[in-house]
Amino acid sequence: MAEYELITEKKKQKKDIINSKPAIFLMSLFFSLSIWCVVSMYETPETDRVFQDVKVQMALTDTVPGLLNMSVFGSNEFYCDVTVNGKSYLVNDTTFTSDKIIIKPKLEEVRNPGVYEVELVASLVNASSELSVVSVEPQFITVYFDTLTEKSYPLTLVGADDYDVADNCMVESMTLRPSSVTLSGPSLEMNSIKEIKANVSITEPVSVTTQFPVEIEFVTDGKTVNYCQIAEREELYLDVQVSVQKTYKMEIDFVNAPEGIDINALIDYDFVDYDNELTLYVPTESEALMTSDTITVGRINMSEIAFKQYQTLSVERYNRNIFYDILPGMLDVYFTVNTDLLTENTVVVPVNTDGFDMTSYSFSDSIENVVIITDAETSDFSVDGIYAVPDEQAVKRLSDGEGTVPVQIMLPTDCNNAWVYGHYSVAVTKH
Repeated sequence: MAEYELITEKKKQKKDIINSKPAIFLMSLFFSLSIWCVVSMYETPETDRVFQDVKVQMALTDTVPGLLNMSVFGSNEFYCDVTVNGKSYLVNDTTFTSDKIIIKPKLEEVRNPGVYEVELVASLVNASSELSVVSVEPQFITVYFDTLTEKSYPLTLVGADDYDVADNCMVESMTLRPSSVTLSGPSLEMNSIKEIKANVSITEPVSVTTQFPVEIEFVTDGKTVNYCQIAEREELYLDVQVSVQKTYKMEIDFVNAPEGIDINALIDYDFVDYDNELTLYVPTESEALMTSDTITVGRINMSEIAFKQYQTLSVERYNRNIFYDILPGMLDVYFTVNTDLLTENTVVVPVNTDGFDMTSYSFSDSIENVVIITDAETSDFSVDGIYAVPDEQAVKRLSDGEGTVPVQIMLPTDCNNAWVYGHYSVAVTKH
């Protein structure tokens, strides 16, 4: 009986709690919120939301112009405002951003190069099916589609005839570098180019070799060139080579001159057909010629100058490029030798045949009457260490029998105040 009364008492307490005012309030609030949420989701009116500056996807992969190897020239970045409609709680959801809006151009009609008004279509991805795109603004964009091509054009120099030259200067040449350019651009523009001018402006009198910048100009059949450019662009310039008039004292270069003898004190010379001066137009970029008052016009081997006080020799012209059409190939030069400074020695020189196959050749043992000129102050001159070496190539060219081949007279390395006058040869027999 007591247990029954205890259970009855607990049921009564629960009923009192449920029937209490706070409990009734909380339950009413819960059911009200639930009903409000349901009504908000299904009965809330629709609204619009505008997403600004949504980028248009211009990728041409798997499109008609893409399959035709066309590209977009000019601007390929476009932005639109997209209006989306739907339930307000969906449209204004913070997770619904412009990343879920895809704008693409309709390109099915783009089959040839040209400028097209392309319609834009927007769609939603990973968004509720209850949302929809209302409008895209602008709905159409202007796009230039064309194939990228390359073509080489020669350059036509313009303006190079309008210049002045400084006093005593002369323009040797004008060279456009490079003489042609390779353009890269849309085919329609490339086909409209008939000529490319290289315009140069020379405002100051030309006085030195200079590289002038040039500007290119497209000559077309009336069309405007906007997108063509030089492929792998090189620096374009006009190379103007300038020479200046200058007078030099003419000099001779002495080959094989002994180090121990002062050539300037030993030899005086004059040019037979010239007054020892030469007026030339020389390249201004040649630092050596521009900074010098003398110029070497010929060279002579010391072995050509005999131990005589007066002689006239023909000297080989030096540097044929500079003096071409100005000086002859050989120059007659009158030499005066100060014999008081020299001594003439006539000696016998042994022949050195080391390195030759003596089973095939026989050489003379020595060469007589070899003239060696020394400094007059050299009192202890000796033939020791002097020898003659046959010209090996001349020996090899010798046919059967006897003949002569030239030799080189070798002086000791410490004999720097002497030279060999004349040319000598040695008798040789081929076995």
